[in-house]
This record gives sequence, structure tokens and C-alpha cells, in this order.
Amino acid sequence: MDIFQPCVSFNKLNTVQWFKEHTYTLEDHDATDRLKAFAKATETDRLPLGIFYTSPPKPTFEENIGTYEENQAPLHERTPDKQKLRNLIETFKVRL
Repeated sequence: MDIFQPCVSFNKLNTVQWFKEHTYTLEDHDATDRLKAFAKATETDRLPLGIFYTSPPKPTFEENIGTYEENQAPLHERTPDKQKLRNLIETFKVRL
């Protein structure tokens, strides 16, 4: 995410007036079209402002690993299965 913000203290070139003249708000733009979003992002004549691209929803990390499929309780409220933990630890031990 980028933000355009005029700095009136240190940047005497890119003033509020400059931003008004060199930017425009995206309207009637399909934010689901990646190619059009990239084309907008590479414009240099007048700089577009707004949402260029919105990716399709993706499953969260927790949804991918199935942590909450059997038990919806937050992890810190669960009682650990000690035998499962022992078995898991054993699978990671390096055998000499």
C-alpha cells in the first residue's frame, strides 16, 4: 500500500496544488482485473488514486491446517493432549 501525502515542510515541489494537478481518483475501475490494475499502477502522466486491485478471498492459515475443524475453542483455552504432543516430539527427534 502506498500513500501520497504532501510534505509542506520539506518538499516545496510536490505541494497540495501539485497533487491536485497530477492525480485523479479511480472511477469505474474493475479492481478484480489484475492486468488493468497493473496498467493503472504504471501510469505516469497523472497518478491514479484508489484501490487498484483486490485479490480473491483465500483461506486463512488456520483454515488450511484444520486447527479448528474438531474444536472451535481458542488454542489458549484448550487442554493439550499430552500423548499426542509426546508422539509429535518423538517424530522430530534426531536419531544418532
